[in-house]
Amino acid sequence: MPGHVPGIHVGHAPTALLAFASYAGAIRRCIDVPFDKAREARDKRGHDERGASRFDLMLQYLEYFQYRLKDLLHFRPSVYYRLFELYNADVFPAQVAALGAGLAILLLLLRGGGDARQGRIVAAILAACWLWIAWAFHYQRLATIHLGGPLIAAGFALQGMLLLWVAIARGGLAFNVSRRASDLAGLAIFLFAVAVQPLIGPLAGRPWSQAELFGLAPDPTAVATLGLVLLARGRAARLLLALPVVWCIVQGTTLWLLRSPDALVLPGAALLALAVAFRRGGTGTARLPGR
Repeated sequence: MPGHVPGIHVGHAPTALLAFASYAGAIRRCIDVPFDKAREARDKRGHDERGASRFDLMLQYLEYFQYRLKDLLHFRPSVYYRLFELYNADVFPAQVAALGAGLAILLLLLRGGGDARQGRIVAAILAACWLWIAWAFHYQRLATIHLGGPLIAAGFALQGMLLLWVAIARGGLAFNVSRRASDLAGLAIFLFAVAVQPLIGPLAGRPWSQAELFGLAPDPTAVATLGLVLLARGRAARLLLALPVVWCIVQGTTLWLLRSPDALVLPGAALLALAVAFRRGGTGTARLPGR
């Protein structure tokens, strides 16, 4: 008979389609059952201990695939940048001291000569900046909105202690700025962190009260440290490169998740510093023509 399908009459086609749609919807609902309902169903069914543990492990692994990187952030961009605004208001007029610290380091670098006292002062200033940020910003403020705040504070404190160790036990950082390509790259990174990086926020539309300054905010301080490490001589300086690089990558990822326009600044500075450091360590220090 034309139009006849075994088991299904033509007149019953709409009913069959409805049944199929209902069946497909039931499958979809089963797939979309939340994991918390799956746990409730598991508890009601009463698995044995071994089976329950395996079921728990399976659910745990499946839950990991529900999360994206941005789900790990527990704050919005406005909350994060508001934190800097409140921080700047609380520590005022420490901004004047921070600008003075950056200028003092620059003057010490331009003096040259590789004076040991000069290197100790620079290392001590950097140590004070990292320790201050670890306590005043990360531990006391960032930790209120970020679960990793205390861990980040510990990392910054460790960098500060390393700088103190270099300043006291290792005789400081030895500087002798020249026309070498690595020195000019380090000087450019330092100047960028001190003079340009604080302007990025206001240029992106954020208020001046949220500006991030070297010595007070973590990002420009880490970038400035990268530049100073490239300018420094000796093996002790290499120990000071790791934590600023790690911070630049981690914070760059955070800013990218916050859709900040300057998200690539920190990873870019870290990659440039690593490239210059490896080139200087592997093939010797490159010089510019005429030197």
